[in-house]
Order: sequence, then C-alpha cells, then structure tokens
Amino acid sequence: MSEGGAARQWLESRVDGAGSAALRELVDALSRLLATAVGDAVAVRRLDSNGGLVPLAAHHPDSGRTASMRAVMARTEDSSEGLWAPVVRRGETVRWSAQRTPTAPSSRQTAFIDAWSVQAVVGMPVVSGERVIGGAALVRFGVARDFSADDEDMLSLLASRLGPVLELLDAYDPA
Repeated sequence: MSEGGAARQWLESRVDGAGSAALRELVDALSRLLATAVGDAVAVRRLDSNGGLVPLAAHHPDSGRTASMRAVMARTEDSSEGLWAPVVRRGETVRWSAQRTPTAPSSRQTAFIDAWSVQAVVGMPVVSGERVIGGAALVRFGVARDFSADDEDMLSLLASRLGPVLELLDAYDPA
C-alpha cells in the first residue's frame, strides 16, 4: 500500500469514528432534552440490518433511573415481537398502559415492566423517507397515568428530528 493510501485509510477511520461519536452524542442530547421536558423516561433505538433494535440513548430526569435503564437496554431488542413489532414492521405508534394492553409486550419487556413498575409506554417509529430506521419511546414509571397528547406530540417532534440523524449515522457507522 502506498504512503498516500495508508494515510487515507487512517483519515477515513478517524473521520468515521468522529462522525459516529458526534451523531451519537446528538441523539443522546436530544433524548435528554425530551426526558426533561416530559418528566419521564425516553429510549431511542436504531434498527440494524438483522431487524434488531440497537440501543442508542436512554434518559430519565432521575439519574439513577437513567443508569438502570441503560443497563437494561444494553442488549439489542428483537423488533419482531412485543411492543416494538408494530412500530418497526408497520410504522405505527404503540400506546401501552397497565390499564389497557392493545399490544402484548414480549416476555423480556414484561419482565422489565414488572421489575420497574412501568405504567405507560408510547413508542413511535423513526423514519427516513418511507423506511423505518429506528424507534423512540416514552416510558412512565410508577404513576398510573397515560401519556397526554402533548407528550406524544413532543415524542413525535423528537422522532422527526432523529430520522435524518440516524440516516447520517448509518453513513458513518452502518448498523
């Protein structure tokens, strides 16, 4: 390999790494802002080439809950079952609460719901063009109250802003 070729490879890996890190930081910052605005948890996942949902960000106004959420979210989630399935497969918004369950959670999601006293979840697709490339969710712990239309509107705003970011992230760091 020529000296110029080696330098290009070195530069490309550094540019891709820096671009990926900056975009992940942006996703993290945007999700933190929404968690602060709604006073509940926010989770963002990115769809990988195998149909799994890879965790990108998790925030709650209580930093202890944020750390716990991140630990639980460390694994890729199967998008073919549970609450994420209609979000990813059909691009639908899913509303789940302890009082009503139009979509059944997966066994892993049920364990999380039970362990953390989850009372309500709203999940929305993150899209680029017509293609679902991820998902964003609000999660309410402890308080038996559905999310409001205003909460859902703010989640929709976040999801719309995340679409181009996740698309660009894919260029730097393919899932």
